[in-house]
Amino acid sequence: MEMSVKSIRDKLADAINRVAKDGERVVLTQKSKGVAAIVSMEDLAALQRLEDEADVKAARKARNMALSQHAANGTLGVFDATKFEAPKTKDAVALLEPWRSERPCLVVLAPAEDNAGLSFRNVDSTSVVSVDELEVADVLRARTLLVSKAALNTLSGGEAA
Repeated sequence: MEMSVKSIRDKLADAINRVAKDGERVVLTQKSKGVAAIVSMEDLAALQRLEDEADVKAARKARNMALSQHAANGTLGVFDATKFEAPKTKDAVALLEPWRSERPCLVVLAPAEDNAGLSFRNVDSTSVVSVDELEVADVLRARTLLVSKAALNTLSGGEAA
């Protein structure tokens, strides 16, 4: 259904009833061109879901591109966080030795890898983030990236750790 912006003033209640009860969509026009629409709450919710899905896909693609760039540059390392049986900063420092001059370093862990997280948290110019909270900006900011095997599995589309 189309209505001119001028005529909507007199027929607003009718337009709202048709949208709410019948699921119609009302296109408001000015000079025969659509300028706005009145839609049901269900249509609005569906539109918002589609926008959210598109945002998630775009963010995932950007994150994957940034990870690929680290891999191509040789600034991405993968390690087994289960080897950290207890929190030990010296073990974390030893693991970071090959990238000593390439800081800041971002360590990406799966949620259950607490000992590794505690081991890296006190290392200078090193940040620790859960794979569930990893943002594109974090990956881009880091000069080096150290990712646990479980976190990499999650990033690659596997099951969350």
